[in-house]
Amino acid sequence: MTITKADIERCKAAAKTDVYQFYKWSKWLRLREEVLRMDKYECQKCKAMHRYSPAQTVHHVYEFRKYPKYGLSIYVENENGVKVRNLVSLCNRCHNAEHERFKNHSNMIKKVMNEERWD
Repeated sequence: MTITKADIERCKAAAKTDVYQFYKWSKWLRLREEVLRMDKYECQKCKAMHRYSPAQTVHHVYEFRKYPKYGLSIYVENENGVKVRNLVSLCNRCHNAEHERFKNHSNMIKKVMNEERWD
């Protein structure tokens, strides 16, 4: 896929104002499908641990809001000049873990359950 200067500007604008518009953009949706196909619809994090999980999400390794210029790049050069993956297929569980979503949710449930007594 060819990335134009206008595409990069659109990514930068979306990162500042409405990131959800980026994820509805047809160019992103086509790229997302390309990445999922490239990874055979398998979660790459689970695969690295010799497990199989179907991928439902394409994750930006270089966070979109922080690095919008990489929003449409499957590969980027890291700070050492090495070409690395930026877009990776993940299952929802691994994607949530990457963003540390629900990190304290299980601890909160345990705490609440342990506080109640039935004496």
